[in-house]
Amino acid sequence: MTRPDLAPPRRPRRRARTALALALALLTPACTGPFQLTSSVHELNTDMDSKWTEELVFLCFTIVLPVYELAILVDVLVLNPIDFWFERSD
Repeated sequence: MTRPDLAPPRRPRRRARTALALALALLTPACTGPFQLTSSVHELNTDMDSKWTEELVFLCFTIVLPVYELAILVDVLVLNPIDFWFERSD
């Protein structure tokens, strides 16, 4: 039997993580968006002279330098929401 005055302390980190997740969910709309930065990285990768060069660059962009991962992250968290919220509908 535990005494009420000895209850485990509340976890402020959990609340902060929940608030951060909620803020990110509100800032990133539920749309796929154009993924322009990721498309640009893909175009750069596929504009090589040979398929072997493309494969080497792809492996470098994926394993050595996380270029694709960073491009997707920036697209999802920054560029796509900007495009969604400030897109002009002409």
